[in-house]
Amino acid sequence: MFELGGEYANIVIQRCQSSFWIDVAKHYKKTTASCLPGTFPEFISENIHYNINIIRDNKTVHVPEWINSGIISVSALISDEGNFLTFDEFQNKYSLTSTNFLAYSGIINAIKQFREKCGLAPDAGSTPSYSKFWSMIRSKEGSKAVYTFLTRPHQEAACIEKWEERFGNLNWKRNI
Repeated sequence: MFELGGEYANIVIQRCQSSFWIDVAKHYKKTTASCLPGTFPEFISENIHYNINIIRDNKTVHVPEWINSGIISVSALISDEGNFLTFDEFQNKYSLTSTNFLAYSGIINAIKQFREKCGLAPDAGSTPSYSKFWSMIRSKEGSKAVYTFLTRPHQEAACIEKWEERFGNLNWKRNI
């Protein structure tokens, strides 16, 4: 489960009978969804498959052939210069015949949108670290890091902040 994104937890929940492991899967899903990468090395460590932040055709990405070939994280699609592999470079590196140009381009565009959402620029020479989720889990603080993350004050979405900035304290419930 942990090699794949948080949405894989839905599959685990459907297959699992143990309420303990169902709870673990639910919390894994919730936590991974809110752990956005803050650095480029964290970004390239993100899982491609079942990642709620990487959406193609209104679905999370899941390409079994890629998983079997070891293409698990974003770093597998990044060149040494910090850019995404072109389709030809991808084909030369992995020799996957079932991945066509449109499928590859769609996945790369979804990953680029995620990178833009995080406000990160490509960084040549970056090596993958751990994703933000795994950095928190592996922290020397132990469960305190997870607790602090989960109990942090709720941050409004950027779009809500922009609307409030433009329209002040407009009471939407009263006006609609």
